[in-house]
Amino acid sequence: IGDHIYVGPGAVFYSTIAQLKIGNYVTFGPNVTIETGEHRSDVIGEYMSLVVDKILSNDQDVRIEDDV
Repeated sequence: IGDHIYVGPGAVFYSTIAQLKIGNYVTFGPNVTIETGEHRSDVIGEYMSLVVDKILSNDQDVRIEDDV
C-alpha cells in the first residue's frame, strides 16, 4: 500500500494467494470491496469451505496504480 491513501467506511480488501498492490494518492469511497482470486466451482460434492486447493490461474494479482 502506497502513501496518501484514503479508505472510506465499510471498505473490505481480501486477498488469498495473489497480491493486492495499491499505489500512491489513491482514494476509495465507502463500501468498496476488492477481492483477489476466486473460489473453485468445479469440485462437486464438497462443502465450499473445505476445498483448500486453489487453481492459480483463478487467483490473479490486483494492481491499482497511482492517483486513482
